[in-house]
Amino acid sequence: MQDKIILGNLDSGRDWGYAEDFIEAIWLMLNNDKPKDYVIASGHYHTIRELLDVAFKHVGIEDWEKHIGTNPMFKRPTDVKRMYGDSSLAQKELGWQPKTSFEDMIKIMVDADIKRLQP
Repeated sequence: MQDKIILGNLDSGRDWGYAEDFIEAIWLMLNNDKPKDYVIASGHYHTIRELLDVAFKHVGIEDWEKHIGTNPMFKRPTDVKRMYGDSSLAQKELGWQPKTSFEDMIKIMVDADIKRLQP
């Protein structure tokens, strides 16, 4: 255990998606009559700061900032701005859309880590 978690840029973000949802999309693509390229994404942009907020609140910690530190060494020299995908073609042609929200996905991840750490 450590006093603080040291991270890079807390304002960096991505289109976070739940693997189980994406596997369903892959299954639908494989079972489609005609092969085609699809973008599989949640379509929503979330930052590391948002992830931390959801994760810490899920375990009852509102003031998470005192548990997090930053170090420029962990920042990417060229970080992509506002990166998220458009899965509208997969939604239209495959009937797919993500079922798991960002918040639920983070809670699932936190719960899995807690369970893994229990004796």
